Amino acid sequence: GVPNLNGDWQGTLVSSHINPETNKKTVLDMTMVIIQDWNSISIRSTFPESSSYSKTASLHTNEQKGIVLGFSYRNDSMNVDIDSREFSGYNELTYKNDTLEGIYFTNRNNGTHGTIKLKKIKKESEK
Repeated sequence: GVPNLNGDWQGTLVSSHINPETNKKTVLDMTMVIIQDWNSISIRSTFPESSSYSKTASLHTNEQKGIVLGFSYRNDSMNVDIDSREFSGYNELTYKNDTLEGIYFTNRNNGTHGTIKLKKIKKESEK
């Protein structure tokens, strides 16, 4: 019952952070790479101005929602103009039909939170 999440994922993150230029929630394109074997799982995410890596990760296979990937992470920003260039957070993403979708929150400044939706990128050999 443990899914194979290995591979590349692509999608969007919608943040509670209000973009001062548009006065709307921040929406970011993102990619995620999951490396999984029988004993471990690690996650690396890339955004336009930052990247993050998992510190802890687990799969919950008996959740009422289905299979849930939960992981804490550390994010490092490349934007030198922001106050908190490094911060931690947590993601909880439900897996279904080659989609990961769920929530995240951070300890950044006033504690941002939001949603993530990713679709697995199929390689030519998998199509």
